[in-house]
Amino acid sequence: GFKKQNRVKSVYDVNFTVGGPVVRKKLWFVVSLRRWAATNYVGNTFTSTGAQAIDDGALGDATLRLTGQASQRNKLSLMYSRHWNWRGHRPNNWVSTTTSDPISTVQAPMTLDYMGEAKWTSVVTSRLLVEAAMFTLPVFYNLVAQPDAAPNAVATYDPIRSTMSGVTPREDHDSARMNSYSGSFVQYWSPYDQ
Repeated sequence: GFKKQNRVKSVYDVNFTVGGPVVRKKLWFVVSLRRWAATNYVGNTFTSTGAQAIDDGALGDATLRLTGQASQRNKLSLMYSRHWNWRGHRPNNWVSTTTSDPISTVQAPMTLDYMGEAKWTSVVTSRLLVEAAMFTLPVFYNLVAQPDAAPNAVATYDPIRSTMSGVTPREDHDSARMNSYSGSFVQYWSPYDQ
């Protein structure tokens, strides 16, 4: 027969946001703090003890945005957002199994994760708006073995029994950076102008 499979073991989401003027009519701020986590049961996957496998993770975010009115027609916005991400027992997607012990899953810690943006907006005339922005995002993505895995452990995959044991069969260490730049202008017009 089929074993009962739940989908979510626990979940929470807490968010706090505050904002307002720093200098009246000149400089404003917004600060947002968020923490959320979820522990999900993995469908059709169990440990060797018969317990349903879990996929647990926790995320955090702290964001600061400053908006300054440089002049009557020019505005500058700066944003910095720092993220924390930890995934404790991510199932392996290298092979699909129905039995996988926690020691055979991977951890997915994010060691450096943030976004930064600067944006300038100018109302050139009552009918022309110009914007320019730059954005940066580093990407450090790691999949690593469980910290309590033995240094000489071997990943053992049994395709007949559909089991994975010993240690994760893969580790990934990826890093990159994305920078983007954009500019736009908007010309307003009306058919009633003629």
